[in-house]
Amino acid sequence: MKAFPLLIEPLESRIAPATFTVTRLGDVTNSSHSTGSLRDAIINANASTDSVNSIVFNVHGDINLAANLPAINLQPGSSLSILGPKTGKSNGIVIDGDNHVIFSILTGAVTLQDISVTHGLAAHPGGSIAKGGGIYINDSSPVQLTDVRVSANHAVGSLVKAEGGGIFISAQSSVTITNSIITGNVARGTGRYNLEPTGYGAQGGGIMCLGTLTLESSVVSNNKALGQNDSANLGLNGGSAKGGGIYASSAASITITGSTISGNQAIGGAGGIGEYYGYVTRGVISPGIGGTAIGGGLAASGTTVVISGSKITGNTAQAGNGGAAIPGASNPFIGGPGYGGPADGGGLSIIGGTLSIQTSSVSGNLAAPGIGFRDGVSKGGGIYAGGALTASQVTVSGDRANYGGGIALYTTGNTILGATISANRARIGGGVQVAGSGSDALKIQNSTIANNFALADGGGIDIAVGASVQIDNDTVAGNTVSAAHGAGGGINAGAFPGSVSIISTIIAGNKASVGADLFSSSNAVVSISFDLIQQNPVPGTFTNNGNNIFGESPQLGALANNGGPTLTMLPKLTSPVVNTGDNPDSLTTDQRGTGFDRTVGTGVGASDGTDIGAVELQTV
Repeated sequence: MKAFPLLIEPLESRIAPATFTVTRLGDVTNSSHSTGSLRDAIINANASTDSVNSIVFNVHGDINLAANLPAINLQPGSSLSILGPKTGKSNGIVIDGDNHVIFSILTGAVTLQDISVTHGLAAHPGGSIAKGGGIYINDSSPVQLTDVRVSANHAVGSLVKAEGGGIFISAQSSVTITNSIITGNVARGTGRYNLEPTGYGAQGGGIMCLGTLTLESSVVSNNKALGQNDSANLGLNGGSAKGGGIYASSAASITITGSTISGNQAIGGAGGIGEYYGYVTRGVISPGIGGTAIGGGLAASGTTVVISGSKITGNTAQAGNGGAAIPGASNPFIGGPGYGGPADGGGLSIIGGTLSIQTSSVSGNLAAPGIGFRDGVSKGGGIYAGGALTASQVTVSGDRANYGGGIALYTTGNTILGATISANRARIGGGVQVAGSGSDALKIQNSTIANNFALADGGGIDIAVGASVQIDNDTVAGNTVSAAHGAGGGINAGAFPGSVSIISTIIAGNKASVGADLFSSSNAVVSISFDLIQQNPVPGTFTNNGNNIFGESPQLGALANNGGPTLTMLPKLTSPVVNTGDNPDSLTTDQRGTGFDRTVGTGVGASDGTDIGAVELQTV
């Protein structure tokens, strides 16, 4: 038998984690009596020289803190996993802060899993910003929260603003939150400093992010950002509120996938009582202006936000009311109250930066202005875009604001593709208000704008001064303007817009006193081609590039599920829109997406065979 040499290979390097076990629920601050507590385990993990560490529990129930927990401050290169017991729910271990600081994560890669964090309090007297009522993260290493519930925590500013009622994420931090619930947390601005004219604000009722946040399969619900009221009635302006659910600022980056942001509120503070309205004169204190409210669900400033497969629903941005006016010794005249504050983005608000949202719904959100001598203004019941918006296969429905009930666009570079914008309400721009001044304010394709309502102008779409808009292969139907002299039930191209191009679009069944389907002022230049406009457009400067159909019904069905991720309006086989349109952007699918070709059949006349409108009949 032939002998073979013995082959010896080195084993792979494996490091057994240092494990610290919590054996008691009680919390004792005296180190000689704290053995087996969570407090003791964190202290030991901080001191550990092992690179991999874990804290586990052989108990389950509530841990009621007697004092702030020690900050997690690991040795260089170390990691720590705090793993609650697998009970099938995140409250196997409930860490009740009892108005103390719960988790402060400063160094090391940290994972929190299967735990609940509740009743924490970040309250910093003497002018410090209150940050992270439940979890404060200022860590350059990655942090992971999985199956965690963060609820009923508070960040309360004293003499300054509050940030992150539930969670605060610093600029250097990268955090992933998976299958977790962030609910019922509050960021509240309080106090005043000397004679500052404005109350203190609050940012991020649920989460405040300055770094990188990835939110996956999670719920952010019923959180509040509350600006300071001038309860002392010293004529202060109300404090601002930004991001009832989430607020992101600076160079932050947020990615949200398969998640729900619902029932959150950004509420601006009320102005204080004063003796005169509008300004301070002769030493008299004027009533305060109501605080601004931005982004009931999410607000972002100078940030990159990407949202997919998510629901943004039932959120509110409510601005503060102006302070009341009363007679005073130096001014017996009772003037009007202070001005009401403005509100932007009941569901989502972005100022600067970019927002990309796809295969998601934005519904039932409200942007409400404050009331005062002059009421505030609200914009974007569903979405306010002061940064570039890209929306694809999105439903925006049932949202409300003064301007842009569904979407308000106040910058350029916006694109909407394959969306349904329906049943939204506003004073101007029931479905969409386009107010960004520039050559590319909006390009909207393969979309349905239906059954929206405006009091004054633009039931479906309102195009304001300086905005240039391209409307291709869309359906604008069933929208209403109710005012006696209201204009543009479907589309209103008001005074001095930029160029407006409408190609292969159905504009039908809309209602308004002037220009039921399409209104253009004498200052506007609107070009139309391959369109079906049921009611002839009213005065203005139209460039008819031919191949339009006037005065005929498109024979549309009701807004319904005809396939794809959004509701659409399907024409009958006998409709005049069949095979009489154009496809100027070479779209490959209709609004419904994959499986629904954009062009089917042979063209009639100059048509390339595309059906007019957002939906293509797949058999002809």
